[in-house]
Amino acid sequence: MRHHHTGSVLGAFIGGALIGGALALLFAPRSGVETREMIRDYVDDELDMLKEMARDKANAARDRVDDEVDRLRRRARRTVEEAMVAARERVDHAHDRVDEALDRAEEAVGEKTSLGKTSARGKSRASRNADRAEHATRAAAKTTQK
Repeated sequence: MRHHHTGSVLGAFIGGALIGGALALLFAPRSGVETREMIRDYVDDELDMLKEMARDKANAARDRVDDEVDRLRRRARRTVEEAMVAARERVDHAHDRVDEALDRAEEAVGEKTSLGKTSARGKSRASRNADRAEHATRAAAKTTQK
């Protein structure tokens, strides 16, 4: 922010120009036509200079806005990329949980079928393991749907 004093500088410039013009009129021995032409030329020159200053200020402001837009775009892009990485990590974690649940289910089913003609107590333990595995599978599936 280099231009904190733009208004005061511009005011001083215009004030000085008016004072200078008034003094020139007072001390210049010219005819009315020459004086009016001189004033017209002076005003035209000052207006051109003011227009150029305004154009420069507008271009500088446009450049600052463009820079800020670019900075915000980079920041938004970075935020989206970070969100995508976090989402991928969550999906990978959910897949891992589903795989673990499936492994437990396969083990439980394998235990249940390998028991064959074992005692009722062994069958109920295998059945409980199978139920737990099925429950874990459902829970993992629900997690991945969220």
